[in-house]
Amino acid sequence: MKLLTFVYQGQTHAGVLTREGVAPVPEINAKHGTRVPNDLLEIIRAGTGLIETAGVPTLPLNEVTP
Repeated sequence: MKLLTFVYQGQTHAGVLTREGVAPVPEINAKHGTRVPNDLLEIIRAGTGLIETAGVPTLPLNEVTP
């Protein structure tokens, strides 16, 4: 699992890099009812394990700024 911080439409988010693109943490939380922090450092501090991205709409890499 590769995590990143990215900017999309002027807002900074944490996300998971997938084969399809970037799965934003807010979308992951909405889809799976989880409470993963939308901040990479907080994800690391919390010791968050595997973050499920199945069924989460992704953003194309060419539309985000890492």
